[in-house]
Formats: sequence, C-alpha cells, structure tokens
Amino acid sequence: MGMSSETSYEPSRGRDPRKAIGSSPREGRKRKLAELSSDPALRAWYDNTSNGSRITADIYLRRLRAFCVQMEVDRSALPTRKYKETDLRDLLVRFVNLETKRGSSGEYIRSTVKAVRSWLAHHGRKVDLAVKIPGAGTAPSLEDEILPTPEQLGSVLLRATPNERLCCAFMAFAGLRPEALGDYEGTDGLVVSDVDGVRVEHGHLVVPDPPLRVRVRAPNSKAGHGYFTFLGEEGTRYLRESLEERLGRGEEIGPSTDIIHPYRARKRFVRSLNIGDQVRLALRRRGLAVRPYALRSYFASRMLEAQNAGKVARDYVEFWLGHRGDITQRHYTRGRARLPESMVSGMRDAYRRCEPFLSTVPTKAERAGANSEAFRVMLSAFYTDEEIGKVDLSDPAAVIEAIRKGAAKGAGAAGPRQQVIPESDLPRFLAEGWVARMPVNGSKFVVERPA
Repeated sequence: MGMSSETSYEPSRGRDPRKAIGSSPREGRKRKLAELSSDPALRAWYDNTSNGSRITADIYLRRLRAFCVQMEVDRSALPTRKYKETDLRDLLVRFVNLETKRGSSGEYIRSTVKAVRSWLAHHGRKVDLAVKIPGAGTAPSLEDEILPTPEQLGSVLLRATPNERLCCAFMAFAGLRPEALGDYEGTDGLVVSDVDGVRVEHGHLVVPDPPLRVRVRAPNSKAGHGYFTFLGEEGTRYLRESLEERLGRGEEIGPSTDIIHPYRARKRFVRSLNIGDQVRLALRRRGLAVRPYALRSYFASRMLEAQNAGKVARDYVEFWLGHRGDITQRHYTRGRARLPESMVSGMRDAYRRCEPFLSTVPTKAERAGANSEAFRVMLSAFYTDEEIGKVDLSDPAAVIEAIRKGAAKGAGAAGPRQQVIPESDLPRFLAEGWVARMPVNGSKFVVERPA
C-alpha cells in the first residue's frame, strides 16, 4: 500500500508515531496549517468536524495523521475503491492489534478508529463491519487516580497564585469544566455578567451573599446547552479578592470583563489548555500528581456524599455538572433557561446544604453552629435548659446580656441569706426577689433571700 507524492508522511519504522510528529505545540500548529492549506479535502473534513467541536477536530486530525504514518497508507487513497470494505476493516484490526501490543489504552485506540471512520464517512465510505477494541472506553491511568481530600485541596489553594486559586475554586466548588472558564481558542469564557449580582458601582465592587448563581452559556458548554451552577462562600471570597485586586490596579471591570484574565498577554480570556496548566501547577506545587480535571471529579464525588446524606437530589447535581437530564429536557429550550424561580431557589438552598462537603474551611453556618454550642455551655452555669432555650444564641449581644445577668444572679446566691439594709434600699431588694422580714430601729429592715 504505497503513499502518494501529495503527502509528506514518513514511516516511523519502529518509532512511536505519536512522538515522531509535532515535537512542540508551535510546530504542531504550523504543521496543521500547512496540511489544511495544501489539501482542500482535508480542510473540508476538518471544518465540518470543527462545526461540532474544534477540540474534536484537532484530535481527529492528529489521530488520522498518526494512523497513516504507522500503517504506511495514503489518507487520500483510503476512501477510494482501492480498498474494499473488508480491506478497511482488516486495516483497522491490524492497527488495533499493534496498539494493544504496544500497551496503548483502549480509549486512545477507540478514538483513532473513530477518527478514521469519520474521514471515510466524510467521503461517503462506511465500515459497517465490526472492529473489536480491547478495553474500549477505559483509561487505566485514570482508574487509579486518587481525588484530593478537602484538606489537600485547602493546602493547594493556600499555595496557589490568585489566578490559579480562582480556576481551582470554580472547578472544585462549582464543578465547571476548564472550557467554561476559557474556550479552546481563548476567544470567550466566563464573564462578570455570568455571575449573578456581581458588579461595580461607583468604583466599588458589589458581591451578593453566596451562593452565587454561575451561568454557563451554550457556546461554552461541552453538551451545547446553557445551564447554571453555584459558587459558595469560599469560592466567592476568592472571586472577590481577584476582582478587587484588578480594580486596585486600575482595570475597568464591567459586565463583559473576563473572570479569568491572562497574566501577561494583552488580550481577554485564557485558553482552556492554559487554564488546565494553571490548575496543574497548583496541584503539583502541593505534590498531587493528578489531572486538573480531578477537581471537577472532586465536586462530583463530594456531591455524591452529600446526596447520600440526603442533602441534595441527584438531578440537581447532574444539572450543575452540565449533564443532559430530566431537568434540562423539561425546562431548557435552545440554551435558554425555563426553570421556575421556585426551583432555582430550591437549588440554591440545596447547594447551601452541600457546602460543608465541598469547602476546605468551615462555612458561616458551621461557625454559627459552633458558636451557639459554645454559648449554650457558658449559659448552662447560670440557667436551666428551658431558660437557655429562650435566649437567641445567634445574637452575641443577647448572650452577653444573659451571661451578665446570670453572673449577677450567681454572685448574689453566694452571699448571706439575710441582710440588714437601709429603708431606701428596700425597693431594689424586693424587686430582686428578697423578702422583708422585720424593721430594725424604724429606719432599717431585715431582708431574706428565698430558698
């Protein structure tokens, strides 16, 4: 099976074709542009695939290229009648067997076979004959991946730069994909108006009480539909700090301002690949050898724990992750929300209940609960449980007043049972519960504290 003079492929002859092609991202981009400009048929297939997903188009192009190098075939000849359907099937089977012996993952092999089938289908050729792929749909390197614990994630966030921290927060606490923060080409992404209520008024940043609703517009959604999720207290704090820092540097913050801003480049938005790089740097600095996507998996796994604890419905979590499900099908049309406000409010309350499972620091509700328990213990020295139940433990001023009165009551209880007091003090003692027993010399009284 020879190769035409139109292609520039060279057989790898024992080398891994994936390593032999495109030694750097810049060289890979140059090669891609050269290929597409010199081959109109390849360009038409690539553009058609890009209409569905630019990422898929780039992956398929690399897979097709590597396949043709390894199998020593001319891609332009593959769709022709030179190859019968059985020939194409046998070619794919040989590739599968070679890659399996090489130790490639089933997912990589399956992706390459899909790329070749896509190229053939674009030219009207289909291979309906079955091609079995061992371990298809599996990625062994990911099966052993251990997700960060909240303690480890907290350590990651402490060591991260502001931009790294914000990327990590949106993925771990809101479940966003990197593409939702900045698209594949770095031309769109999450903006200020996508976060409900965040704005600048008279030069001051206004951030509502969390959780904040975060919209993912359809162009930035992997599934192609708009949806929303929430960002809790900890993530909101990082968002506030980042935007306030940018305001302090003199940057104008408006509805269309990008949330994740490039450090050096004079442009808006960060490419999704670079967002992944920032998250990876933060994880490696902590010594965690996991993928950036592990933080989205962290969100999903912690929400599963919350679901098992009865804090949230499964459909809500699937919706926040951007998956297509019952809620999306019932209430979303053409990327526009049709959710009733009662459901949005219910989702917000559910997310708030889940925050302790996600956050690396105690939430406001947890801190209030701990304070209330501490106040209850303090008041137990002076009052019964029934009396404590009448004190608003969430109000520090009310607790302080109760402690003051209780201490005064306790101090009085430690004093003498009877006292001789001037007549002028009699009204105050009677008001405090003392009982007048007898007058002394007409100007003093003996008072007694009730048992």
